[in-house]
Amino acid sequence: MNKIFKHSFIALSLVLTLGFSACTEEVEYTPATQVDSNCIKASFASNDNFYELAPDESKELTLTVVRENTDGDVTIPLTVLRNDENMFQIPESVTFATGQNTATFNITFPNVEIGLEYTFSIGLDEADVDPYSQATLATTTGTVQMIQWDLLGDGSLTCTLLEDDCPCKVYKASHTSWYKAEAPVEEGMDIVFKVAEDNSVVVEDQPILTHASYGTVYVNNEAGGGAFDPENNIIQAAFYYYCSAGNFGTYIETLTLPAAN
Repeated sequence: MNKIFKHSFIALSLVLTLGFSACTEEVEYTPATQVDSNCIKASFASNDNFYELAPDESKELTLTVVRENTDGDVTIPLTVLRNDENMFQIPESVTFATGQNTATFNITFPNVEIGLEYTFSIGLDEADVDPYSQATLATTTGTVQMIQWDLLGDGSLTCTLLEDDCPCKVYKASHTSWYKAEAPVEEGMDIVFKVAEDNSVVVEDQPILTHASYGTVYVNNEAGGGAFDPENNIIQAAFYYYCSAGNFGTYIETLTLPAAN
C-alpha cells in the first residue's frame, strides 16, 4: 500500500507541478490600439438594403452616416467597394456640419435596366470608425432593382402554417412572368413567384410573417420547387418555412391568380 501511495503521490505532484508551471508562465501581452481621441466614430445608419423602384420613380437614393464626436465641420472619405457595371454614381466624401451627428449623401443610377439587380457597397475610412463598437457599420451594401408591377386583381395565397387562405392583390411584372402576392399574411411582406418558360417556379428567400415567439419567418422553395398551372390559373410551390431558431417544415402552398378577363 505504501508503494502504491508513493507512486500516486509522485504522479500527483508531477501533475500539480506542470499545472503550476503552466499557470505561472509569463505570456507577452499586447494591448489593443486605442481609438484616437479625434476620431469622429462614424457609422452607416443601415446595411444590406434592397430597393425596388418603379420605372417612373427617381433613380436616386439617399444614404445616412452618423457620428458620435460632433465637434466641428468634418468631411470624411467614402470608398467604393462594389459598383455593378459602374451603374452607380457615388460621391467621394460626405460632410458633417458642426454639432450635427448625421450627414447624408445621394447616389444616382440613371441607366439601370428594368428587371435587373445592381449592387453597390461603400466603406468608411478606418481612421473615422470605432472598430471596438459592435454597433459600428463600417460598410453599407444595397441592391437596386427596377420593376413595373401591373395589377391583375384579387387572388389568394394559402398559408398552411396558419391554416389559412389569405386574400391578396396579385401583380405581374411587365418585363417577364413574375407574379407578386401583395402582403398576403402581413403588411410589407410581399411574396414573389418567378415563373420560367417551362412553367417551373422559383421563390427566393422572403419574409412572410412575424411569429410571436420566434420573430421573422421566411420562405423559399429551393428544395421542393414549384410549377405554374395555366389551365387552372394557379401557382404551387413547396414553401420551406424557417426562422433564426430553426424551421417549421415544408408545405405545398397555392397562389390562386385572378380570373382572366
